[in-house]
Amino acid sequence: MNIVIKICSPTREEIGWGDTCFADSLAAAFKKLGHRAEVRCYDRWNDDDNAFDTCIFITGLLQYQPRPYHQNLLWCISHPEIRTPRELSAFDRVFIASEAFADTVRKDILVPVHVLQQAYDPTYIYPRERRIEHEILFVGNNYYHHFKYRKIIEDILQTCFAKRFKVIGSGWDDVLPKNQVIAGFVSSDRLPEVYGSAKINLNDHHAAMLKYGFINNRTYDLAALGCLQISDAIAGLDKLGVPVYHTPEELENLLYVFLNDSFHAGRTAKISQMLCKEATFEKRALEILEKL
Repeated sequence: MNIVIKICSPTREEIGWGDTCFADSLAAAFKKLGHRAEVRCYDRWNDDDNAFDTCIFITGLLQYQPRPYHQNLLWCISHPEIRTPRELSAFDRVFIASEAFADTVRKDILVPVHVLQQAYDPTYIYPRERRIEHEILFVGNNYYHHFKYRKIIEDILQTCFAKRFKVIGSGWDDVLPKNQVIAGFVSSDRLPEVYGSAKINLNDHHAAMLKYGFINNRTYDLAALGCLQISDAIAGLDKLGVPVYHTPEELENLLYVFLNDSFHAGRTAKISQMLCKEATFEKRALEILEKL
């Protein structure tokens, strides 16, 4: 098959777009399986693509109009709040990284709908020697403006660990003390090293993804690396062995237990690693091909 993967990243030169890394890993998986695959960002959506027989659109903040000469597939991994039955019905098949949202979509459209969860790329996401430098770490940008926090940061600030966590990402300089913000942007190839520097990684989900049950790919990255994570509560994480919390009090209790019981922390991380082991991009590419 000749596959073009279209994503919502403005250009390949734009940094900080996880969609690009995601699509590159999927393309590499298809190539490993013997297919031709190319990733095109938004600036190249309208380039000549007659040479491809299949188009996979990975959802983001934009909508894509399928071409009649392609077999058109949509993989909804984010922003379910802006997907519409009209948009989804224009594709030949729809893949959704949420069982709950897939059940909802099936009621509204006639095209085949399949559950296809997110994944990790074992070419760079793999266990390695770790150098612990931080107790608690959150890697992510702040969505909001001055004096507002992502929910998981708002929650940890209400615990006794309010001054014991570190953050890497942009948008935090005006809302957190400088000694808690370690760095801004981190390239994807450095993420294993960064995640591995913490005893506990905090994981959260965008409000829309939380509402519609979309487990993010960071969940799989952290699990595959063997890093302990604590996440906000989203359907399906129990099947992946990831500890979740609902209130600041629950978050505080989990942090206290894992920081003071290294055996329990290590065992929990190992269980999650085992349960997520098969969630690779090659496995997802095979799942897509099987449906075709």
